[in-house]
Amino acid sequence: MGLGAALAAGVLAATLAAGGCSYSFTPSKLPSHIKTVAIPVFENVTSEPGIEQEITQQITREFVADNTLQVAPEARADAGIYGRIYRYENRVFGYDAQGETQQYEVIIVVAIEFKDLVKRKTLWQEEEMVGRSTYFVVATTGQPPQDEVTGRAEAIRLLGSDILNRAVRSWN
Repeated sequence: MGLGAALAAGVLAATLAAGGCSYSFTPSKLPSHIKTVAIPVFENVTSEPGIEQEITQQITREFVADNTLQVAPEARADAGIYGRIYRYENRVFGYDAQGETQQYEVIIVVAIEFKDLVKRKTLWQEEEMVGRSTYFVVATTGQPPQDEVTGRAEAIRLLGSDILNRAVRSWN
């Protein structure tokens, strides 16, 4: 490691230590033979059309950006992430003093299974993984009003991030 790289690593370590970060992550205990992952389109048992495509695409983007596991077709993958979306809700979350709706919450609940396709076994599964986001339908300080599309996109982004983290990292 060159002097510049060592200095940058030292500055980063000092910054993290000074920030008081209470979470750290370490690589997961993924079996060494797992290098690729398939992410087939999730099953959608809700009445929300197209959400299965949005969620599957977001999870795929998360894995591509992370690059710990390469996304591959199921026939060539070492592992697979399988999901079923069984709840989608966009509900009132907050009112103003006059009783007018100000805030909504989007909730997406999925069942996830992460399978080792080489050894044909489940590595982990979660029956109720939740993506949740709130949004204001009225302007707030520094923010214009938002809508369900915005809240839904954020809930899906958070869900995708959680699935990636569960699959490739353990949190301490």
